[in-house]
This record gives sequence, C-alpha cells and structure tokens, in this order.
Amino acid sequence: MNGSKFLQVLTLLVCLGMAYFCYKTYSEAKQMHTETQAFFAKADSLLSIATTQKAAKSVARTTTRAAGLFDQLVSDLEKDYKESQREKARAEAAKKIVVSMPYRIEDRYVEWGLEDPEILGEEAGVVGIQVVVDQSGRVKKTSVHSATTITDENVIDAARKAALKVHFNSNYDAPETQNGVITYNYKLKK
Repeated sequence: MNGSKFLQVLTLLVCLGMAYFCYKTYSEAKQMHTETQAFFAKADSLLSIATTQKAAKSVARTTTRAAGLFDQLVSDLEKDYKESQREKARAEAAKKIVVSMPYRIEDRYVEWGLEDPEILGEEAGVVGIQVVVDQSGRVKKTSVHSATTITDENVIDAARKAALKVHFNSNYDAPETQNGVITYNYKLKK
C-alpha cells in the first residue's frame, strides 16, 4: 500500500502543480489582457486625435478647394458672358458691313476660294494684306500693305488670319516665292 500512497501523493502533487501552473498562467494572461486593454485605449485615443486633426485638415482643404472651385466657376461665367457680348457685337457688325476681297498676284488664281475675314468692327475702309506665296500655292507670310485705311488692330489681324488660309494654284515654273496683295474692302451695307 505504500506504493499506492506514493502514487496518490504523486498524483496530488502533479494536480497541485497543474493548478499552480494554471493559476500562474491565468494571472499572467489577466495582467497581459489588462495591459493590452490599456494599450488599445491609448492607441484609440491617439488615433481619434489624429483622425480629428486629419478630418479638420480635410475640411479645410475641401473648403479651400470649394472656394477655389467657386472662384473658377465665377471666372468661367464671366468669360462666357464677355465672349457672348463679343459675339453679339460681331453679329451686329456683320449686319452692317460687307467685305469684298479682290487680289492681285501674277499668274496665280485662288484655288479654293477666299476665306472671309471675321468681321470685328463697324469701320468702313480698306485692309491691304501683302502675301508671300510659295510654288505650291500656300501663303507663307503676310504683312500689312501701305494702302490700309482701317486702324483697328483686331480687324487687321482678322484679315491677316484670313489671308493665311488662302490657297492659290500651284505653279512650279514660278519663282520660289511670289509677292501679291489681297485687298479687303469693308463697306457699310445700305
């Protein structure tokens, strides 16, 4: 029986050892759980501060963007309004002005028709545009001719742009470049 008592004591010691080990592990786990909860609480508070600051910055950026967007929208509307006013003025001018466009250049004729200049003013007169034409018939350069009587730079610029779009017949027997004149006669409609 001594052997059985020994086994009982040994079993009791093993059980007590297991109980102590479980208690120790439980208390360590509980302490670790408490420390983890404290860590998470601090992390949450730090994150909420960072989130609040980030949200405040985001709101400030959004407000700034919205103000910038509003300013851009107002600017675009002003540009559209000014452009519509210019278009109305051009339409009114077009009702009052007619343009004829004789041209003079040796051994050349307009192949695709003359481009009408944009009518920008109500001033009657002449805009003479000197053109330099290459052998293929393209207008390479323009300049204002001395016969020009209109002083409005916008009208002159519109005539120059129209002259650059003119295409004459090709003539490969002609000199490399030829000079000519396109005369834009602006007359008031009757």
